[in-house]
Amino acid sequence: MTITTSSLRAHLLQSLSTLPNRHDLGLTILVSEPKKTTSIFPHTPIPPKCFQQDFLIVLSSDLPSNANIKPQDQDSADAPSSSTTTSLFEQDESPKKVLVSAISANLYTFPSSSSTASSILYISKVDSSGYSPSALPLTRLLIVSFFNFFLLHVQNVRIQLFARSQNQYLFANSSQGGGKKVLSGAGLCKWWKNVYEECVISYIKLKSTNSTKEGEQEEGIRLNYLLPGYEQVESLNLLGKGKDLPERLKWEYKPPFDNPITSTGNTNASTNSRNLPVSLATLIPSLPDDPKTRFLEELVTDSFQQNPNPLKQRPQQQKQGESSSGSASVKKSKKEIELEEELNQRQSSHIALSKIDKKEFWERIGFRQECAGDVTGFFTLEMSGKNKINGDVETTISKITGETGGEKNEQSSTIIPPIRPTTEIVDPITSLDPESEKVSIAQPKDIPISSNSIPSSVPASQSTDRPDTIPKEPLLRIEIINRLLTALTNLDFANLTLAIEGSEIWLKQVKSIVKGEIGEKSSEGCFGLIPRKVDLPESGGAGLVRKERQEEKVTMLMPRKKKKV
Repeated sequence: MTITTSSLRAHLLQSLSTLPNRHDLGLTILVSEPKKTTSIFPHTPIPPKCFQQDFLIVLSSDLPSNANIKPQDQDSADAPSSSTTTSLFEQDESPKKVLVSAISANLYTFPSSSSTASSILYISKVDSSGYSPSALPLTRLLIVSFFNFFLLHVQNVRIQLFARSQNQYLFANSSQGGGKKVLSGAGLCKWWKNVYEECVISYIKLKSTNSTKEGEQEEGIRLNYLLPGYEQVESLNLLGKGKDLPERLKWEYKPPFDNPITSTGNTNASTNSRNLPVSLATLIPSLPDDPKTRFLEELVTDSFQQNPNPLKQRPQQQKQGESSSGSASVKKSKKEIELEEELNQRQSSHIALSKIDKKEFWERIGFRQECAGDVTGFFTLEMSGKNKINGDVETTISKITGETGGEKNEQSSTIIPPIRPTTEIVDPITSLDPESEKVSIAQPKDIPISSNSIPSSVPASQSTDRPDTIPKEPLLRIEIINRLLTALTNLDFANLTLAIEGSEIWLKQVKSIVKGEIGEKSSEGCFGLIPRKVDLPESGGAGLVRKERQEEKVTMLMPRKKKKV
């Protein structure tokens, strides 16, 4: 299923509209169009068919015109002074905006021959600037709402992240501003564990409000985490008990991707046809900026240094043999030679990773630099089973996607894309190149789809680089989102003045680029507003204001004091 900007925007606005916010909140929702990728499994000869969508969600807030601004989670003397803040508003009477929270994520969808695909939602980066004028936990609420959207609308999804404490990820120098609290490694892992629990609890409450229809299958929710280098007992002491989860739901202490992704079965069949052994290459995906990815690369590199790849010389030897055999042989093009070299490289990498046991892999990763210094953690929320969609949202999505030529499930009104014949022959060399427009002779050439228009006359079964179900509303190119993400990380949030200036520049840049990419009317759907609430009590209302941290009670044996005579 392709996620559309309008459906995600509607969900986030609806979730955040219940906040007792005293200042206007702005949402920027950037969603990319699906793009075929092979980078998620780069060490196997025939990677599974996978489509990638990128997301960049940024929350901004208006600042009050008075000088009494208290940065979030901070009672420090480093907070902006009253005189500094007042001078910012003397230049312009319009309210100033500042970016307060941001999420960068990737969705990997693996189409299946059945009606249900599998997906990985990878949370690449989450950060807060520390300049929110409200005490509301905006970052936490934004993440929970973001997670719940995918639990509601994506079937068989795994929400995966790697928690590692850093001063900043998306807002450069924001730790110097005086309003940002940087958690320790154990504190960050505990925070993420609570976020996952809050997400599951709120999702189950939301689903329980809807009556279960007859014939609807039970959903399976699984939670697991791993702190590399620590035993389970040690992890419990570090993270604590956590929230009370619903019945029959508990955390499991095990590594992520302990079992293969459902849709990779065709990949295993393909590798078996090549007489290749079972390998980590088809079990552990290579996600961006993730220690697992770097460790897999190092294992392959070390293996090649110890045992040089004998397949590297094959294309050159075959090329020499063809040139000496005369006109009977067909000379390969440069592109074909490069693709064949890549195929041989992947096959050798697959064999190299097959010699590493998965238990050994997870034990050794705890000694790596990313995991050895401070406490780090892998967290997974896995949802399986038939996932029903709320009726209102479902109607909205149907209006957006329109008629796709797919069939409707009798138990659900969600669109199921037409299934391709299983007898389709796939060229393994061509399939390794996601950007290639080469197709078989029996199929017409795929028509490029621009970001401004999507042709509806091309049958979905003829497209080789895009999912079967394509929304009619335009989406951004992945390159555009990467460009705007880079622009965000290049801003300076060292103090409130720089944060306001950088926020204004970035928001104007986003509106200009998105407007030029998908048009003025479509670009309006990438932005949303949560109006401020008036007549709120002084406490902020609804009990959502962050409470001051209390001293934890520690039970331990104490020496008994002697009584004075």
